[in-house]
Amino acid sequence: MKEVNITQEKGAIHVKGELSFDTVEYALEKTKVLITYDDTLILNLEAVAYCDSASLAFVTAVLREAKRKRTKLLFTKVPSQMLDLSRVSGLDGLIALTEV
Repeated sequence: MKEVNITQEKGAIHVKGELSFDTVEYALEKTKVLITYDDTLILNLEAVAYCDSASLAFVTAVLREAKRKRTKLLFTKVPSQMLDLSRVSGLDGLIALTEV
């Protein structure tokens, strides 16, 4: 079984492991409860070891939840694989993902 871990520390949500079809549902459940109302959070993706197109569904669902809770969500240290997927799918203009 592929694994993903979601933790929160100092205003950032950290995703570690795989963001794939096998793990995004669990990752989304864990991440949604960490998003608070009227806040600013960082979603740190530095420790994502593997991702597939399901990771983009995860990102858009997390953005939707943050918007619902009026929380500003910043993505940081996005894996190059995820950036490539967003470019190929045409989502790079809609989702502000960066490697920095």
